Amino acid sequence: MTDLIVLLYELKKYIQKRVSAEQIKDLSEIIITSAREEGSLRIARGAKLIQTKIKNKNFDWELLEREINNMISVIENRIRL
Repeated sequence: MTDLIVLLYELKKYIQKRVSAEQIKDLSEIIITSAREEGSLRIARGAKLIQTKIKNKNFDWELLEREINNMISVIENRIRL
């Protein structure tokens, strides 16, 4: 779980810096794979959604950041339990 949360924080930094779509897609793919391996399908779906929005150029930077914050919250809540 901690590796996954680190990856999500890294993705959040990417989005805050407005890096290239290709970099975001690449990191999202790593997150999807990692989340599936850990059984976090909700996180995998969220990362896939971000990847799709970037691919279709149908996104708002603030909304993407909010999505990531939601995924981070999910993991933090699991860690607390």
